[in-house]
Parts: sequence; C-alpha cells; structure tokens
Amino acid sequence: MKTIQKLIVNDIVHKFYRIKSWIAHRTYDKYHIIHLGTKPGFSDSREMLLYANFAVLTHFVENELAKMEIGHRTFKKISYKGLSNRELGLSYLELWLNMSSELSRDGEDLNEGHRNFAKEVRELYLWWKDARPGRVDINLIQIEELMEQVKNDGRKWYKFVEIEGSKFLTMEDELTESEKELRKELRQNSFELEQYWDKEDQEMLHRLINIRFFLWT
Repeated sequence: MKTIQKLIVNDIVHKFYRIKSWIAHRTYDKYHIIHLGTKPGFSDSREMLLYANFAVLTHFVENELAKMEIGHRTFKKISYKGLSNRELGLSYLELWLNMSSELSRDGEDLNEGHRNFAKEVRELYLWWKDARPGRVDINLIQIEELMEQVKNDGRKWYKFVEIEGSKFLTMEDELTESEKELRKELRQNSFELEQYWDKEDQEMLHRLINIRFFLWT
C-alpha cells in the first residue's frame, strides 16, 4: 500500500515539475533563446555568428559557473552576497585553476585537463568582455580631428562639383596635398587594423569551438 502511495505521490510531483518547467522555459528560463548583446539595428550574419557563440560562453561563466560557485560557497559557509555573476563565475574558475595534481597509476595528472580548460575559458571570457570592447582605432580619431580642422578653416572635406561640359557631378575636396596624404595614410592604417582585428576574432572563435565539448555543468 505504501509503495502504491509513493508511486502516486511521485507521479504527482513529476507532473507538477513538468508543468513548472513548461512555464519556466517560456517565461524566465528561456534556454532556447540567445541574446546576442548587439546594438539595435541590422547586423551581418558573420557578426551574429561571432556574438552568438560568445553569448553562450558568457552565459556559461555568468550563470552556470556562478550557480556552481554559490553552491560551493554555501557548502563552505562563505558569503557570496554583493558579488556579481561575473565575479562568482570567475571565482569558480579559480577553483579549477588551483586544483592540485592528482596522479594516475601511469603518472598522468588527472586534473591537468580541468586546469587547461579553466584557463582557456577565462582567457576567452575576459577577451570578449574586456579586451575586445576596449579596442580603439586611433586612426579614425585622427581623421575626425583632421575633418574638424578643415571645417574650422572654412574648407570642405568633400563637395559636389559639376563636371565641365556635362550635367554630371563629381566629388572634390579642399584639402592641401599634405592633408590628402595624411588622410590616405590614416585610412590605410585603419583598414589594416580592422583586418588584424577580424583575424583575431576568427582565431578566438576557433578557440571557443575547440572547447565546446567541455562547456557543461
């Protein structure tokens, strides 16, 4: 009789859990939705692909690992109040990074993989959250300064001029030869820097894909 009652209770609890999960996954725990973190407006597919993958990594650190750290601190009776999800997630990575060596019978360090994985996650996360947003193209700043200087002198950065003998227009400027050379140089430098950043984005994305199998808790 007790076994039957237990089965009935377990069945009710299971159904309640399924209903709760159905509601949660459509309201506040929408695991099927990824927030890219891009600014409102159009984004190229190549940008969305990059942002989507690193949004998953960010969720892994700031949500999944943060919850693991809360559980660890609660068990150890260490306060986690006042700490951000970022701090909690990175703190849990430190546990893996500081894991002591545990040798197998063959002399292999069983924890080396955990340390290497934690190191890679931390580097990728900090690059995405701190280093990449901190990029500054000084060339574009200098171009803006040059434009402002030309404007203050009462000259045109670009202007439309009618082509003699036709109804068509062409664009000309009122820059000195040295200013034209500087503008050309700054644009080229900016182009090369953008190419370098694109290459870095690609390399970091590849590194993230390489640890995909280990992104679980």
